[in-house]
Amino acid sequence: MHIDVEAVLADLKDFQRRTARWAFQRMFADRHPAIRFLVADEVGLGKTHVAKGVIVQAIDHLRRTGDARHDIVYVCSNAAIARQNIRKLAPEGIEPREDVDRLTMLAIAKLNDGTTSQTSVNLLAITPGTSLKFGRSTGQFRERCLAYAFLRAHWGSGVMTRRARWIFWHGITWGNPDERLRSEERRFRRLIKQSLGDFAELLAESDKTRRSHRKPTLRAVFDALVEGLAWKRTFPDDLQEERRELIGEVRRIMATVGIAALRPDLVVLDEFQRFKDLLQPEPDNFAADLAHRLFNFTDPETGRATRTLLLSATPYRMYTTDDQIEGNHYEDFLSTCSFLLRDSAQLDRLRRGLNALRAALLTRGSLSSAKPICEGIGTQLRGVMARTERLSITPDRDGMLRELNAEVPVAPVDLRAYVRIGDLAESVEHHEPTEYWKSGPYLVNFMEGYQLKTAVERAAEDGRFTAGEGLDPGPGFLVWDEVDEYRRIDPQNGRLRWLIDDLERLRAFEGLALF
Repeated sequence: MHIDVEAVLADLKDFQRRTARWAFQRMFADRHPAIRFLVADEVGLGKTHVAKGVIVQAIDHLRRTGDARHDIVYVCSNAAIARQNIRKLAPEGIEPREDVDRLTMLAIAKLNDGTTSQTSVNLLAITPGTSLKFGRSTGQFRERCLAYAFLRAHWGSGVMTRRARWIFWHGITWGNPDERLRSEERRFRRLIKQSLGDFAELLAESDKTRRSHRKPTLRAVFDALVEGLAWKRTFPDDLQEERRELIGEVRRIMATVGIAALRPDLVVLDEFQRFKDLLQPEPDNFAADLAHRLFNFTDPETGRATRTLLLSATPYRMYTTDDQIEGNHYEDFLSTCSFLLRDSAQLDRLRRGLNALRAALLTRGSLSSAKPICEGIGTQLRGVMARTERLSITPDRDGMLRELNAEVPVAPVDLRAYVRIGDLAESVEHHEPTEYWKSGPYLVNFMEGYQLKTAVERAAEDGRFTAGEGLDPGPGFLVWDEVDEYRRIDPQNGRLRWLIDDLERLRAFEGLALF
């Protein structure tokens, strides 16, 4: 299989191509490569396109260095977006593996092994919720069928009585679930032979850990479940937790087996701030441990380490002040850098540089010494990250924006809505809502997570509003009959009214241009 790298890169914009080349160069450098690299381009600048550029260069590099099989994993927090983006990432001639969306099922997946030139790339997408963060979820029925197949092969067919099988098909209501389970097991039996040794080894490792925490082994949990199901017509509620514990642990083992079967060359983490808890390993956090098995995988045959490409416009928390308890932007930045640098000495060097820069900026007359310190920090960070902003890619650095001073009309109904919301805020002892009113319409209908909305909801629950006042339809409140009947609704907000008028003027202009 031949991939025209230059043709793919030529389809990228100049700044995207530069980023893709630099990221690949750093990640696959012969000396001191950046095993992990962050592309932090501003929102809307096409980080997915950059990732595609890195992927085609990685595939070409692996092919030229003698690697016959290339495994690439795309990780995204949303399954629908993952399915959509995996096709955008696939170079021409490569079909993404849409039949594999969970690490647990990789043990039976017929992965392309490089024996034919057309089938040497395995490009697949997973989500943390289905492949890493199991908790005590029992997963899909096919996953439970595979768990049953592994345990039956390991513990022997004699232990898998009808009552035992009930553990795995419970919850399936159509057809004959027991027969469906056994049918899937017969199909999986041959496919798991190669992975059975790894499964047994990881099961023993899990039992060892459980014993160290004074927990029963998985076999003991299984036997207790089978005994508890004896002569039962319905699955007892008091056994549900043990069932979830057993299947959840087996799913985690299957996912670990799947990573070994996959042998990832490149992992792409899209919008990784949504699952940032997986980047730093913590005690008893199996999801983070499993994620690091993916990030830190080293191919036993080639000795090649997995590369990880991170994509995010907001890779760490924005600026926070001392009175904000949600987090610390500085520590969050260093946490991200710790994952990228992978070396405590490099992180210490960055800390020292930042401290020195701060001291230079705060000391009168020492700004000249701050410049080389800043350049040193920049050089270190450019080795593991890149960022492009709109201002830097437009000739006049205007960010592709046009300043517009518009007169925003305020209608009488807007003012009546303001008076209504002001009275409502006063009745629930909330501060003056002027800024809210200027920002958006129908505040109580739409605002979520604000103290005003919360206070109004509590007052309504307490019965503090009577008929004819408070929350009745009128200025400041949607009339739901109008919404249900798709009637035109007055914006009751000057800025929204201007925006709607501007859109209608644009539509009218485009309509004239068409004829």
